[in-house]
Amino acid sequence: MKGNLIGIAVLTAIVIFAIVDPSLLNMNCCGPSVPVLEEELKERGFTDNCAELCDSKELVEYCAHYFGKGEYKIIDLNKNKIENDIFKINDQKWPACESRIYCFLYTPCRRLGSTQEEIVKQCAELLCHAYLNKYGGNAEYASEAVLDKIKISSNPTECNFLEIYNKEDWHKRFFPENVCEVEKEKEEEVKEVEEKEESSEENEI
Repeated sequence: MKGNLIGIAVLTAIVIFAIVDPSLLNMNCCGPSVPVLEEELKERGFTDNCAELCDSKELVEYCAHYFGKGEYKIIDLNKNKIENDIFKINDQKWPACESRIYCFLYTPCRRLGSTQEEIVKQCAELLCHAYLNKYGGNAEYASEAVLDKIKISSNPTECNFLEIYNKEDWHKRFFPENVCEVEKEKEEEVKEVEEKEESSEENEI
């Protein structure tokens, strides 16, 4: 009888101790830790913000917005515990540094195109158009401004995928040094065609 009472007392003590110290029950076994949850929430918040910018009239803001800016601090997106590492994104497997994950790489905006390439190309054109207007058509100043917005990394000494993924380099492909000179030439060609059409219509009248 005494043995049974002692056994019950011991079990009761273990249960009480487990309640006082939940770690004994390994409460973390069934879900992610607090830091992981915080990173997931930040990632979700960034994605939601990109989607809102896409749905709004602020498409230029969508193109310039990136993870690592403001409240969206750098997180370990590839979960390898290396700060500001190279992270490959989406089906294209384009590389990006964790300090500069742009909306157009991470959260596609279908208003700008049906493919990733179309979206990035449109962003380059939108940004150039905005800065060409700002600098009175000066393509050199506009290009500098765009490249200041769209950088490979916040700290190129930590992360520089240009040296590693040259063939997959979306930055060099869509944002070359003369990015806005190309866009200015396109705009001038379009303007020239429009002027010819207007002149032709006037002659017909």
